[in-house]
Amino acid sequence: MRWLCFIFAVSLLASDARKGMLLYEQTREEVERILADCVAKGVTRLEIVILPAGEPRPNVYGDFAMGYGGQVHTDLALPNPAFFQHLDWVLKRAAAKQIEVAILPADSASSLLLGNSTEKLFDWGRYLGRRYMKSRNFIWLRPSTERINALRAIEEGIQIFDSKHRFELQAKAN
Repeated sequence: MRWLCFIFAVSLLASDARKGMLLYEQTREEVERILADCVAKGVTRLEIVILPAGEPRPNVYGDFAMGYGGQVHTDLALPNPAFFQHLDWVLKRAAAKQIEVAILPADSASSLLLGNSTEKLFDWGRYLGRRYMKSRNFIWLRPSTERINALRAIEEGIQIFDSKHRFELQAKAN
């Protein structure tokens, strides 16, 4: 019975993280609890998504990845510093607990990929690469679906500044 509970708990953590829930629906206090649970259960990796599938949504603090003051916009050239400060904090806390964070920059079904030129997607990738090139304990993920041009442009932009962190194929969701 303990083994079944452990498998269920690990799958819940991985599932929430894969959907980006850690960035969007968890407060810092809840993230601390989740990370402590991971350490206690021997979970050494979480996956999170910066731009999840569907329409943009704010995190628990009301910050959109692209947008300010509770207002969303679709221009990837204007990332919201408050949103990314929260991601910075999650990465630092996970690194302190020796938990690897696998980051998927954007789900291929994110509406934020639509309406942005390849150049803007590339520049957003450069923003991510520059911002996280010195971070510890994380990797970049490629979606398990066919790599569309938008995702390829983001990855190429990241690689301009970040040659340290590897790219890995995202595990297919069950």
